Amino acid sequence: MGFTVVWALLQSGATLGAALTAVYGVAGALAIRLAASVLITSAVAKLSQPAAPKAPQLRRELRLPDSAPVKRFVYGNTSAAGTPVFWHTAGKNLYVCYLFSSRPSEGPFELVTDGRHRTFSGDPYDFSGPGAIWEENSAGQKFYIGLGDQTAPPDDFLAAVPELAASDGFRGCTVVWTSCYSGKVKNFQENWPNTPPHYDLWGPWSRVWDPRDPAQDPDDPETWTYSDNHALCVLDALRQNPVRPYRLRNLDIDLWIAAADASDQAVALAGGGTEPRYRLAGTLAFAGREVLDLLDPMLLAAAAEWCQIGGRLGLVPAVWQAPDYEITDMLGDLSCQTLTPGDDLPTRVEVSYTSAAREYQQAQLAPWDIPGAQAADGGERKLLKLELDWAASPQQAMRVRKIMGLRARCQKVISGTAPPNAMDLMAGANATVGFPAPLAGRNGTYKVESIHPAFDMVGQSGLALRCPITLREHYAGIYAWDAATEEEVLDDPEYDDPTPSFPAPTDLTYATGPEYDLVTGWSRTERIYLSFEPADATDHLLQYRVEPDGPWVAAPIITDEMRDDAGRAYAFISLADPLAVYTVRLVARYQNGESEPLVLTGVTIGAGLPGVTGSAGLGSATFTGTAPGLSSLAGLRVYRAATGAGFGAAVPVSDLIAVTPGSTFEIVAGSYGAVDLIDNGAFVGSGGWLFGGGWDHDLDRASHTPGAASDLSQSLALTAGSTYRLSVTVLDRSAGTVTPQLTGGTAQDGDSISADGSVLDAITAVSGNDALTFTASSDFDGSLDSVTLFVQTLSTLPQGAGDYFVVPVLESGALGAPSDPIPLTIP
Repeated sequence: MGFTVVWALLQSGATLGAALTAVYGVAGALAIRLAASVLITSAVAKLSQPAAPKAPQLRRELRLPDSAPVKRFVYGNTSAAGTPVFWHTAGKNLYVCYLFSSRPSEGPFELVTDGRHRTFSGDPYDFSGPGAIWEENSAGQKFYIGLGDQTAPPDDFLAAVPELAASDGFRGCTVVWTSCYSGKVKNFQENWPNTPPHYDLWGPWSRVWDPRDPAQDPDDPETWTYSDNHALCVLDALRQNPVRPYRLRNLDIDLWIAAADASDQAVALAGGGTEPRYRLAGTLAFAGREVLDLLDPMLLAAAAEWCQIGGRLGLVPAVWQAPDYEITDMLGDLSCQTLTPGDDLPTRVEVSYTSAAREYQQAQLAPWDIPGAQAADGGERKLLKLELDWAASPQQAMRVRKIMGLRARCQKVISGTAPPNAMDLMAGANATVGFPAPLAGRNGTYKVESIHPAFDMVGQSGLALRCPITLREHYAGIYAWDAATEEEVLDDPEYDDPTPSFPAPTDLTYATGPEYDLVTGWSRTERIYLSFEPADATDHLLQYRVEPDGPWVAAPIITDEMRDDAGRAYAFISLADPLAVYTVRLVARYQNGESEPLVLTGVTIGAGLPGVTGSAGLGSATFTGTAPGLSSLAGLRVYRAATGAGFGAAVPVSDLIAVTPGSTFEIVAGSYGAVDLIDNGAFVGSGGWLFGGGWDHDLDRASHTPGAASDLSQSLALTAGSTYRLSVTVLDRSAGTVTPQLTGGTAQDGDSISADGSVLDAITAVSGNDALTFTASSDFDGSLDSVTLFVQTLSTLPQGAGDYFVVPVLESGALGAPSDPIPLTIP
């Protein structure tokens, strides 16, 4: 009614600029374009299939391990494939995190691994608990499901994989954390057909904003609810996508509300009951394309069309809207045409869709012959093929099949300039055309594809409104649906993959060591040896990359001649970096295709030191373990850091220590051979000590009874200027203090001790010092034990608690992965 208001304002004496500004927010000009509207995607454009990956292809791509995965949203009640984004091998367990959706989800979910439906006990959503265990636990399986509200990995994963301590557990994303136990080697392939295993979750996914609900805040996802409503899911994808999110001011919310209402309409089913008219189910991956192009498959699932009005985007649902406007005349030139030659019009529609009854694999509807089309056109049958991966039910796919097929036959197009009172029409609306003779043959119902109202400074009153418009043939029968006669009987047998079978190789393993090195003259090149059970294929292709995101490198083709004595195929990664961790993928290649990739993660030559142990000595520490089997290993070096500070804060405390690659070692850092100067520091008897009044030998310790200050001492040969490290244990102290001293000459005091525990001190001797003395206060009530005293040297390790690391050093000077921190307290 905008034109009516403008005209009333002009009649009351308002200027054109004021009238336009009051109604449309624009000022006058020689030609003023009002709110134009256009269908961005018409029925004809829909016939060219979107270039987005098809559902099976996308599922295969999402299964590949990727530490920097593509963002994806999952909508509706469906199955989604998980991408391994973290994997770590510890012992016989493979710890993996799978990403399913880059946002929180509704849940709960059913877990499917390698096509197997799993039943379990326990709570998979409690990250602080023991997790969920498969009831058929032959593979020792545990898993957790994060719905997006997790703030860290599961507690027992943090305990098993310390490097996860800094992770937020993929907060805000829907993930599965799982530990995969390989079991016995002979059962590995049976337990895990794929490595890492393929994980799927089945259930309800994204929560979306519903503008029809006043309780929901468009900017607060906490207020949103789960829905598979077609219009609401598309609206969410527009607003939340990471490529180019739309703001509310760029969207015609009234149109979206109308589309959401249309999607919720109940449609009868032939078997009884109803279902919502249009729902969505699928995974939307945001990878390198414009937003509207990415969303085209979602629109196609409901035969919907984009509509842009005055720069704001809306959705036109595939429902019939009775026309309430009739065009009986056109101003100016009139164009009537048939856009597509009859030979190019489809006569049959073939549809594939995602079938929940067939494990969310692709299924096909029966070919549908457009009624009367073949008889009208003659000649060869012409096909329209639609891939409705996002259609949430086969019945929805049937309705869309009919709509798209009949739309494709609507080729009459009228273009011209409509009278001013047509300006309230918008793109997507329907209108009746009632031209007088000789144009009566064009009469009927049409859909507005575009309308561009504009003011021009001509006409009797100095103002004329023109509405250039384009109309396409349209009619109610496109959307009519009789389930009893039009719904086809489905044949949904148990899913059997229709693609050719290309068996994959199995049991991919690797080994390293000097026996696999390539030796040429004086040169030695370290290699990783990979072997596997080959498939009966033409050849095998192996690729590898350095984690986390190095380029894939192809190894030489593995032919039938490359077999070991046991018949296993083999290959090498040459010039392997001893510090790198590789992911390997292997496919069997056939004349007409190739197998699914067999992936092996965590492949490394092994410049690391698992299982190193250490013990503290007098100013020293001894470490034992097994050296990496690297021909390029120069030796080991010991590092120290403050407790809990990590290796990044560590400094070396030893020189390079030579060891034999691949052999056990025992190395010492610090003042090796330091001598304890104390005789009978464990107080086995009273020998070696002079007990002053109040001191006495008590079992295996020296004890003081309150009453008088007195000394416990032992004569020693001390050197002036030397610093002596002291260690003593105080037991059963209930009162008073005891102070260690170097006595004889000028006494040199240590720190007074007033609590139980192991105490460390360092005292520098002066001339005349010839004894270690413990001076008890008169009220000291306690005992001493385990006394040691030795000379501090330049090589002595720092006194006190710290974390020690043993680190491989390569001939190049590069450092391998350090051992786990070894906490020690050095006297």
